[in-house]
Amino acid sequence: MSPDVVVRNDGDDVDLYCEATATPKPTLTWLKDGRELASSGHVTVTRNHVVLRGVERSDAGVYSCTFKNIAGTVSHLIKLVIQGQPSTFVTTGWPKK
Repeated sequence: MSPDVVVRNDGDDVDLYCEATATPKPTLTWLKDGRELASSGHVTVTRNHVVLRGVERSDAGVYSCTFKNIAGTVSHLIKLVIQGQPSTFVTTGWPKK
């Protein structure tokens, strides 16, 4: 199981992982910020894993894995924090006195 908070640098690869054992076998749904997550672009969803290649700040958020069967539902939340270089602002043409 991935930790509750995952911190990575801009451009890193990330592998989020969840696991549950139950009978009957549960279905698994991955969400990011409350929206269903599917494989696309640099994001690959394969059952228990979500792999993000070359993460960007827009990948930051709360990921959840939810296992569900007739016995019930269990979820795990993973907050992904992306660190990067701070924005730099350059101002030219300062007024002269």
